[in-house]
Amino acid sequence: MGEEGITYPSFTMQAPTESVLREPVPKQPLAWRLLWFVIGGVMSTALNAGPFKLMRDYAHWPTPVCYALSLLLVTTVFAIWNYYINFRTDRSLRDCTGRYLMCVALCSAINYALVLSGLKAWGHGWLVVIATVQVGMGGVKFLLYHFWVYPHRSESQRTAPIDEAERVQNITGTIGIK
Repeated sequence: MGEEGITYPSFTMQAPTESVLREPVPKQPLAWRLLWFVIGGVMSTALNAGPFKLMRDYAHWPTPVCYALSLLLVTTVFAIWNYYINFRTDRSLRDCTGRYLMCVALCSAINYALVLSGLKAWGHGWLVVIATVQVGMGGVKFLLYHFWVYPHRSESQRTAPIDEAERVQNITGTIGIK
């Protein structure tokens, strides 16, 4: 049978409207960011120490492997926490991801080296070693996250008209088109 007898529905592609763009997030005060960061830090330390203890004491895996896996778990969970809860920003997740990965790679490498060194020196006090390093690195991460990874746009940037290229990037990032 030929295509002569088949009719195809017609449709038109319509450009997404401004409502598809991510709504501007109200600027989160520094005190709120700090409060959420402390709450996340307590949860992070518990989430880091729990799997570490299970893998090291019950599975008898090597200490470096145990800490690397627990650090990976914490980093994965808190990537979501930091963007959606702790450091809300009007920047798209796509815009923040590169800076986040660079920050996490640097901080995790320092964290890993300090914890392993501390565990070698004071192995019996592993929880204190992990908590101390987490608190110290937490301060560094807070500053990096607040000022560099998840920054707020200035008022002039918020009210300035968005050029077409940025508008398309915002739309495609919001609806997941690559």
